Amino acid sequence: MDVALDGERVIRSGRSSAICIATTRRLPRGRAIWPPCPTPIAGLHLPITNNWAYALAVEKLTGQEVPERAEYLRVILGELTRYQNHASSIGFLIQEMGASGTPLMYAFREREKILDLFEELTGARMMVNYMRFGGCRVDATPGCSTGRARCSGLAGFADEFDQLLSTNEILMARTQA
Repeated sequence: MDVALDGERVIRSGRSSAICIATTRRLPRGRAIWPPCPTPIAGLHLPITNNWAYALAVEKLTGQEVPERAEYLRVILGELTRYQNHASSIGFLIQEMGASGTPLMYAFREREKILDLFEELTGARMMVNYMRFGGCRVDATPGCSTGRARCSGLAGFADEFDQLLSTNEILMARTQA
């Protein structure tokens, strides 16, 4: 940040992107051949889908082909991101509407399963940088096959969550006219 002061009074202020640019240029030096895909900043809840959209845009502009397996991994991770975001959002919404903390805890239970799978695959739980131009950073390990068993209960969770919410008296009183 570029700031000009007169005592305690701010005369002029402005942001400088030089630090950000220098950091992103120097970060990949001495590392893997493929540099990390810059992550568009748009909050903590959609890092994989933001990363995917940026990589997809660059691939379309440059005409790069993406291996079929990488496409499958991208779609699966994008859908899991969407699922955990919706579960968390509904849990927080119900909490804000005055229902007990049970729906939020149910949502976080499922969210943790998905974040554990992300960590196993990408090495990070929330701020993942997995997509690369032309594919993914690494292929899924054989250990990630347990992710299917771990996430197999997501459909049951949706039914359980629906049952919990559709019979909640507080929620019904506050959402129906």
